[in-house]
Amino acid sequence: MTDYEVRLPSNYDVNAPGGLPVLIYLHGWGGSHRSLPAGFARHAKGNGYIVVTPTGYGDGGRNSWNGFRSASLPGCPVDENGLPKDGYSPADCDAGPLSGVSPPAPSTCVDLDNAGHNYCYDDPETGEPGVCPEWDGTQVHNTWGTEFNGEYTCYWTTRRDSVGQIVQLLDDIERDYCVDRSMIWVTGCSNGGMFVYELAKDVRTANRFAGYMPQVGAPHPGFTQFSPVSSVPPAKFFMGFWGTRDNTVPGRANFLDVFGPDVALDTSFNGWLYMTARSITSDWAAANSFTEDDDVTPASPRAYDANEYSSSLECVSWHRPDEGSEAEIVECFFDGGHSCPGFGQMPQMMWDFARRHPNTAVPAAP
Repeated sequence: MTDYEVRLPSNYDVNAPGGLPVLIYLHGWGGSHRSLPAGFARHAKGNGYIVVTPTGYGDGGRNSWNGFRSASLPGCPVDENGLPKDGYSPADCDAGPLSGVSPPAPSTCVDLDNAGHNYCYDDPETGEPGVCPEWDGTQVHNTWGTEFNGEYTCYWTTRRDSVGQIVQLLDDIERDYCVDRSMIWVTGCSNGGMFVYELAKDVRTANRFAGYMPQVGAPHPGFTQFSPVSSVPPAKFFMGFWGTRDNTVPGRANFLDVFGPDVALDTSFNGWLYMTARSITSDWAAANSFTEDDDVTPASPRAYDANEYSSSLECVSWHRPDEGSEAEIVECFFDGGHSCPGFGQMPQMMWDFARRHPNTAVPAAP
């Protein structure tokens, strides 16, 4: 476990009936538990919720979060007998781009000028320097396959179990503070935002958060949020933010003829590939069975009015107002680049969304 910081609101009361809501904030690549934007700190203090900011593992590189296959291929934690542990099912071990995907998902990066993309973090077991397979540069879409013995070249985060780190963090917070366990939310910036998706689909954390609110972060292509072979149900509540001028994690397809409509190319760091905002939100909507009247055709998103937070926001959503809080998926673009928060009223917008959607499947207290 690394350092983390807990910020308590002005009205914190250890005996508060029902406890207080919690927001977990995950820093970007190279950040730390001190990376919380001042706007979020002020908003939490004045609005009665706890903010927890952990530091990701470094291991010879920048502090980071391992998820969305930024450091390893799909797999499950196993016990001494080689069987899945920590609540996983054998089906969860098969989730990912190697499971029933044809053709295989593209690589997580494209080396356009032979600059190299590997950030080889130390081996978490031995502490020895990491060894990344080298890319021979012969393919634009470098795929997972036998040419790399099932591994790919684009490593760039810690290889440690970041999900396990958050599990321990949640256990600590629920033990030490007066927490409303039905109102624990998670957001993150950039690499932290990317890791939010991993927390949504990992069986150890999927039922511990009420919802997910990533900022300027998206998974690498091929690692959609919910696999049909996974035992983890789709998360119901999602609000994601992308910048219209973000060249690091673009929210919209920018090389349509090369990568198609569901993949965006990072042109700031030359070659990282990410899922687009619409490919993500439509996947979440489909997983929650949002369909047209025929119950077959995927539903189209509707305009989402967010003018009270910013006149420049472009938002759409999938929701069922006639069915209460059954599910709500929101996609927003703000006028800006790769920054968190993207606009001044973002904390309030996220807070208003979170208050509408408590976790009705919160697990029993340990």
